[in-house]
Amino acid sequence: INAEYMGNQVDVDNVDSTLLTAFQSFRSQNQKQGTKMRHIIVNIDYAFGAQADGIARALIILFGWRIRSFNVLGKAGGLKGKRGDIQLATHVLLSKSGNMAGDVLDELRDCRNHGLSSSRLNSLSARDVHVGPVLTIPGTLLQNEPLLCYYQNIWGCVGVEMEGSYYLRQIEESKSCGLLNPDVQTRFVYYTSDLPLHAQQGASLATAMGASEGITPLYAITRSFIELIATPPQQYNRDPKSD
Repeated sequence: INAEYMGNQVDVDNVDSTLLTAFQSFRSQNQKQGTKMRHIIVNIDYAFGAQADGIARALIILFGWRIRSFNVLGKAGGLKGKRGDIQLATHVLLSKSGNMAGDVLDELRDCRNHGLSSSRLNSLSARDVHVGPVLTIPGTLLQNEPLLCYYQNIWGCVGVEMEGSYYLRQIEESKSCGLLNPDVQTRFVYYTSDLPLHAQQGASLATAMGASEGITPLYAITRSFIELIATPPQQYNRDPKSD
């Protein structure tokens, strides 16, 4: 895999899980079952907005039913709490309020977050974890105070970002088309990089984050993902086309 092949101009890292000690249990189970499966973690660099849709589509076309999970880690503006907190998204809500015509109905999708818990994220980071819907907006120009207050108070959104809904929409559409295993796991967690409703109080993206505000939640979320990725799966459905 490379950025040129995917056509999205993003950095991609391949990690052979057999080289990681965290995957010892995975290897042990495969040996007991007499299988020689190799597992790869594909780490995609930061996507921008709707670009996430094309990235997810490229991965699905390339790997299909072999994909076990999608794990989305990002930074998001916080509508609750403080910078450096963690947002565990129960749902992603795509705002279409900026559409001048056509489809203006917002899209709500369930993140599921297989195996993730706010208590585990809190124990790894010692940061507050806010659980609730996270708003997806098409661009920062639409990030105005009235709009954010509406979604905060009516929908109970805990944060705002720009990619989550595009990832999950492509995943759900691919499941319905038989391109993905229906048991594929999804997880969406963000760390709070700014407070858009309190930007004038030194909590904007223009103000640098302290080490404890950025590194601590980032590493905690990463560790929580790796723990679950490294956990041997119970039983996955097989691709019907492989029979």
